[in-house]
Amino acid sequence: MLTVPGPPEQIKALAMTSDSIMVAWTRPLEPNGNIIKYNVYYHSLQHKVSFRMKIPNKQSGYLHETDKCSARKKFP
Repeated sequence: MLTVPGPPEQIKALAMTSDSIMVAWTRPLEPNGNIIKYNVYYHSLQHKVSFRMKIPNKQSGYLHETDKCSARKKFP
């Protein structure tokens, strides 16, 4: 029986510019099976709304630019 995976490890966030932030992580120590995707949640104080981005399992980073959602940059 598969269970929920452990949390991602070594989560880091870095403001790239005044309009963008980079979030990176490593795989959970206890994946408990195949990881299908990562959900990245964030809240815009400017627009007073919350968002969820679904990040493919092979990707270990996400670049968010204000008013743009970009998962173009991948971090092995």
